[in-house]
Amino acid sequence: MGNASDYVLFHVPRKGLDDIAADLGVGPVETYRVSVLEEDLVLSQLTKSILPYIGRPGWPYPLALDHLNLILGAHLLQKYGGLRKAPTVSVGGLGPLQKRVRRSLLSENLSGRIRLAQLAAEAAFRSATFQIF
Repeated sequence: MGNASDYVLFHVPRKGLDDIAADLGVGPVETYRVSVLEEDLVLSQLTKSILPYIGRPGWPYPLALDHLNLILGAHLLQKYGGLRKAPTVSVGGLGPLQKRVRRSLLSENLSGRIRLAQLAAEAAFRSATFQIF
């Protein structure tokens, strides 16, 4: 990375977008809006934030890749799929046992070499709704 001809290609499978949409409760998108020569500030900033890590030994970390996938998918669904989810009010939260499980799993995997789905399964959550922090 670093010269005028370098680029980053994001490949987002349609099934992945449909899965994210289902987890968010908005359903699959039939068609996406085509965008040519339109600046997308979210994609630009997301790309700038991962550039320093591309090509480093160990990259991509599975957990970081899962979060990148969710962020990118949600953005694409909203901006190019035209989906708008109605606001929801969260109630409840993690119980004491779920908090202990989550802390323990994160402590055991500080390297980030665990998948988000694995963390969510251990804490009995869907991966798109499971928040690490």
